[in-house]
Amino acid sequence: MAANLDMHDKLVRRGLTVCWYGFRGPVLRVRMGRCLVRLPGDTYGKWLPCTSVQVVAT
Repeated sequence: MAANLDMHDKLVRRGLTVCWYGFRGPVLRVRMGRCLVRLPGDTYGKWLPCTSVQVVAT
């Protein structure tokens, strides 16, 4: 089972704000090492690996 940890080993959970290549957005869902993040200009969100994001706000 994949861990839901970001690039700095912080736990990625629903409702947190994460940063991905300079874009910030809220986490909508987390599942098996991936997180659904609503990025600016994106209607539905994008599934990203948890290890590619950084938690910036709780």
